[in-house]
Amino acid sequence: MRDLLIFEHIPKTAGTTLHAILWRLYGGRRVFFATDPGTHPARVAALHTRLADPANRLRAVVAHTGYGFHERLPAGYRYRSFTLLRDPVERTVSHYHYQIQRGKLDAATSLERFVREDPSRSCNVQTAFLGGLEVRRTLDGIPLSADLYTEALLQRARAALQRLDAFGITERFDESLLGFRDAFGWPLARILYVRQRVGVRRRSAPDALSEAERRLVEQYNALDLELYAHARALFAERVAARGTRPRLTTFQHVNRLYGRIVYPTTRPLVRTARALKGHLGS
Repeated sequence: MRDLLIFEHIPKTAGTTLHAILWRLYGGRRVFFATDPGTHPARVAALHTRLADPANRLRAVVAHTGYGFHERLPAGYRYRSFTLLRDPVERTVSHYHYQIQRGKLDAATSLERFVREDPSRSCNVQTAFLGGLEVRRTLDGIPLSADLYTEALLQRARAALQRLDAFGITERFDESLLGFRDAFGWPLARILYVRQRVGVRRRSAPDALSEAERRLVEQYNALDLELYAHARALFAERVAARGTRPRLTTFQHVNRLYGRIVYPTTRPLVRTARALKGHLGS
């Protein structure tokens, strides 16, 4: 039975950097993307077709679809899932600025309005993603409502976190990457990276949020704050058990050299590959 990796990409958790690493590991034709909003059912249908072809050579799937969509994929594969989580306040503010940058949100829209009016991007997104709400929204068209964000949802998200083959914390990205390497046998030379930044420069620093803005974001992400605290504690336990500190120091030193010496010579090729992502990932 063949392994197929699924990167359960929660939006605004350093996923673009991890996309680039997956490309280096497997090549563009072996990574399938299902990340564009509004296209999830069509992309999952296309993935079914791809997986039904015995000659396909897919190695990884990147999806915003929500944890649980692997249960809707064909038998005959061993689906191995992993994800990254991020501080909920930071993630929400980042998504707000990203929406403005991409022209999906009027620049005059306040953070307060974004949080109150766009729950699919601002309200307990990580808990909804891991707890099974997001896959129902993206694939079944079931709308989100306040009554769905319950303690039971949080418990389902925590259980899903335990079932993942691996997970990481965006704020501890390098340690997360080494954990993924241990879980999936990735060669060290293939996971060297330069951080890919797709977010716009913010109009103000994250710590410049007003007290009212911070309280509002925390209020709408109360479940995510609990999930994130649990994830951080569990992640710290796993890092301590693996004893990665010496490896982390060596990796970060080598990665800095890669960023200064090797990456600048390959950047034109990277830009070309990214421009072809839609074609190569189909």
